[in-house]
Amino acid sequence: MIQDIAPHRLDNHWRLCEPQNGEYLFRFRDGQVLLAPDGSLPRVTETGSPLTFLFTFDGVGCWLSQESEGENWVAIRETKNLPEGLGLMVATAWQLNTWYEGNRFCGHCGKPMALGTSERSLVCHSCGMTVYPKMAAKLLNDELPFMATENILMYCVKEKGGDRQALHEAIR
Repeated sequence: MIQDIAPHRLDNHWRLCEPQNGEYLFRFRDGQVLLAPDGSLPRVTETGSPLTFLFTFDGVGCWLSQESEGENWVAIRETKNLPEGLGLMVATAWQLNTWYEGNRFCGHCGKPMALGTSERSLVCHSCGMTVYPKMAAKLLNDELPFMATENILMYCVKEKGGDRQALHEAIR
C-alpha cells in the first residue's frame, strides 16, 4: 500500500534551504510525473531554474521544478506501486504541486503570489493576503470527532476514575 513505507520516513515540514546535487527532483505536467529512464526519480543536478522545497524523504531533500522538458512521463496513478515509498513521494509532491499551481494568483486582488519566506505559504505582496495548504476536509470531518471523543474518554478515565469500556458504551 502507498502508506506502507517503513523503515523510510517522509517529513513534510517546510524548510528554508538550498537544493543539493543528488536530491530528488519532481516535474509534473498534465497528470503525469517525469521519471528517470531507469524508472527512478530524477535527481537535482546543476540547474539554472528555480526549485521549490517540498519535503524530505529519509533526510534527502525533495524539490519541485516548473520545467516540463523530458521524455519519460508516467501517469500519476501508475506510480502508486513504486517500491520503497516512491509512490507516496510522488503523491505528496503532486498534492503540493497542485496547491502551488492552483494559487499562482491572489484570490483577493488577482496579482501574482510569491513563495513565503518563513513557512509553507504563498503571499501576495500587493494586498498582503497569505494562503496556506488546506488539509483534506474529509480527513478532518472523519477524524476530529473521534479524536475529541477519545480525549474526553481518556480524561474521564485518568482524572475521574471512569471505566473506559462503560464510557464507550454510554456514548454509543
